[in-house]
Amino acid sequence: MSQITERNTLSRQWEILRLLPSVGVGISARELVKRLTSLGFNVSKRTVERDLNELSRQFPLLCNDKSRPYGWRWMDNASFDIPNLSISDCVSLAITEEVIAPLLPPSVLRPLKPRFEYAKKHLQEANRDHALAQWTDKVAIRTPSMPLLPPAIDGQVLNTIQSALLDDKQVKVVYSGVWVCGLEWGTEFKDLADLEKAMEGPFNVGNWDGQVQERLKYQYNNKIAWLYSYLYDWEHGHKEQAVRHKLMCSDGIGFKMNAFPISFKNRSSVS
Repeated sequence: MSQITERNTLSRQWEILRLLPSVGVGISARELVKRLTSLGFNVSKRTVERDLNELSRQFPLLCNDKSRPYGWRWMDNASFDIPNLSISDCVSLAITEEVIAPLLPPSVLRPLKPRFEYAKKHLQEANRDHALAQWTDKVAIRTPSMPLLPPAIDGQVLNTIQSALLDDKQVKVVYSGVWVCGLEWGTEFKDLADLEKAMEGPFNVGNWDGQVQERLKYQYNNKIAWLYSYLYDWEHGHKEQAVRHKLMCSDGIGFKMNAFPISFKNRSSVS
């Protein structure tokens, strides 16, 4: 093989690797021929198929042979190590992942995952020899508000909502849970240290199991039942419906949280 032919083969196979998707059913050899032709390569379908078979012995490629035409793509979570990322690039990717991962739909996040994994691996290997590689161990992203437990979200439901948002589609949503919050008498703290200790928990968690009718005797709880009757379009008689739907019960609907206003003796105790 001449040097020119060898360089052409290497260049063509490089482009094939770049064109292969990370998700879905894959791309066919015929479609690869079209895209390579548009990039200036004069190549046949047979040559592309031979390239794919050869590349699959060196790279984590997957051939979807369940239906014709066969589709080629990268394996799940495959790491494409060809990009030469600097330590700065890896640090940026590691921090970016923490911020954007909860915001992106799985279909968008999945192709980025190999890059994130490569960045983490590269930082671990360079940790002892490069000061910047230790940066992610020295900083953290924290919200200024009180940390809350994340809700349990069905992955399939979240994917459907995010996909609809991505495609500019309307989504009809039926609320399955509405939270209400009440204010109780505050607790006096001596100083900020007492407050920080209290914020660590544990927090009391209860329900109205077997007590719905009794709890509705209180004015605030009665108003909660009326609110739910409006939101869920209950029939007349919000108290009876609250008992029927097991309002605030472990096997019913609703969630109530009591907030305790913070109070201190004086300004000097928090200075």
